[in-house]
Amino acid sequence: MNFYTNVLQWGNQLFCRAVINGQRQNFKVKYRPTLFSPVQQETGYKTLDGAPVLPIEFDSIKDAKEHVDLKKNQLETIYGNTSFAYNYISDTYTGDVNWDLDNILIVTIDIEVKCSNGFPDPRAADEEMLSITIKNHQTKRIVVWGVGK
Repeated sequence: MNFYTNVLQWGNQLFCRAVINGQRQNFKVKYRPTLFSPVQQETGYKTLDGAPVLPIEFDSIKDAKEHVDLKKNQLETIYGNTSFAYNYISDTYTGDVNWDLDNILIVTIDIEVKCSNGFPDPRAADEEMLSITIKNHQTKRIVVWGVGK
């Protein structure tokens, strides 16, 4: 049983976490994205409104991004999803994904702060931190770091 737990694009690569044959694995993928350009002739590919498009496969995410920027600067239309992590997931994990919750590491993090002036704004971080708690839901282990007495 193989399934992904996370895919993140970072620069020109995708960083993947997956469960492969029951084992959690981390790996990098050099993904080759496909985008689409409008054309006049039929290609077998169409936009949502029925216009024909031609698939263009790129050697890297960087090449695809540069192409999108070039077309944007030239005011030309390009079709396709530029969130390449989602494209990779769709290309790699076709059909139903059979998740196994026992193989997914779920961790909860709770940060407690003083509330002297009501509930604090997390972006400002202007209240004193009191504790950080982490719970591993597989092992049920809880670790707490506290500040002060």
